[in-house]
Amino acid sequence: MASSRKLQISFSSMALVMIIICGAWQEAGAAGDDINSNKSSAGGGASSSVFCDGLPAGSAPFCREVLEGETEWEKAIVKMIGATVKKVKAAEAAAAGIGGRLPASIPEADRANIDEKCKSGFEYALHNLRRAMKRIRGGVYARTDNVVYSAWAGIYECSGALNHFKVDMSEEPFKVQDHAEKAVAACHGAVSKALDAGGFNNPPLEN
Repeated sequence: MASSRKLQISFSSMALVMIIICGAWQEAGAAGDDINSNKSSAGGGASSSVFCDGLPAGSAPFCREVLEGETEWEKAIVKMIGATVKKVKAAEAAAAGIGGRLPASIPEADRANIDEKCKSGFEYALHNLRRAMKRIRGGVYARTDNVVYSAWAGIYECSGALNHFKVDMSEEPFKVQDHAEKAVAACHGAVSKALDAGGFNNPPLEN
């Protein structure tokens, strides 16, 4: 019980830190807008999309891979959400029973707790990503980045639980979880920037 309580406290603290970091993405992206605009007008044939600029180093590669050369904000949102759904679905399957693959020193109850958190976290993430896509296809743009952020919160429910036990997220089988989290973070950042470009400039953390 004490271990589970610590897990909940740790998750809350980590989530608060990540919310602050996520809020800073918008500022980083805004700072790069003028630079990106100059690059586009120069017509240098850059393969990267302006909607990926300003994203954290861990998230930017997935965004660039999905949105290579994309300049239209609506298409960028649809592409990004669609690719992220596929990425998360694949990660969900790979992460099934991930608690059982933790070191033997971790109590069985905590392993089961992590399995449950990861299962519910992935389900919540996919639910919100699909909801975001439905909103966009229905012409509801404002605050859709908030829905994507909720998907990230679901993914982080699993990551936070794993990080509590100081799991090396660069190693298998936990790497797939880390990649899923970074993909959803990239999706949130790109969707936010695309909505800004479309004139739907809402703070990503506003409810």
